[in-house]
Amino acid sequence: MIDFFGPGFAAAESLGAIMHLRRHSELYGRARYLDPDGRTRARFAMDSFLNAAHGKYFSILRPDIEKGLREWVGNSVTIVHDARVISVQTGRCPDAGGPGTPARAVLADRRSFEAELLVGADGIHSAVRGFLPGTPESGVLRHLGFHVFGYVFDDPGLAAWLGRDVVLSDSLVRQATLYALSDGRVTFFGVIECDNPDPDHGTREALFARFRGLGRHVERALDRRPE
Repeated sequence: MIDFFGPGFAAAESLGAIMHLRRHSELYGRARYLDPDGRTRARFAMDSFLNAAHGKYFSILRPDIEKGLREWVGNSVTIVHDARVISVQTGRCPDAGGPGTPARAVLADRRSFEAELLVGADGIHSAVRGFLPGTPESGVLRHLGFHVFGYVFDDPGLAAWLGRDVVLSDSLVRQATLYALSDGRVTFFGVIECDNPDPDHGTREALFARFRGLGRHVERALDRRPE
């Protein structure tokens, strides 16, 4: 879940996509910080964000951003699913020396696509960027000392207890956040201190174990962690 406002909101408005995104959005009433005994140590109203953004604010799951954008573009573009880029050839802009050449991307199934503009928007470990000269990943990724995780699970009782509250643990070096979705599911989001930028399975399990003891609602969410 991300808070959607500011430049991103303005961009979606200018594209005409904002209503498709808002259809999948969530609005919460307040945020509460709980200690391990379930006592509220602090709270604030989410309206403060809404008012500060002049109403141009909502929360939305990242997959629902994709879903809303798919609805917005409809059949106006061709979308190729399960595509993996294995090579990229840069093009050349037309100039006085000639008409120029298009950029070219080749997929793992050997299909290729040519265009005047190739945009590598495939994330932090961009395969497209990796094929371009002078853009090594080692110079792009900087570990900040924390890892995050998130998952969604079914628990009607926990969803009813959460209501429209965002519940956070009042804790140091690790924090658990839970909130219910409109469809009745619950999302568990965690952030934890870890110096290892690429922890193995054992280290990840040890990190999850450090969330134990943050409260009965956190224990319940940990017990429902998917494989």
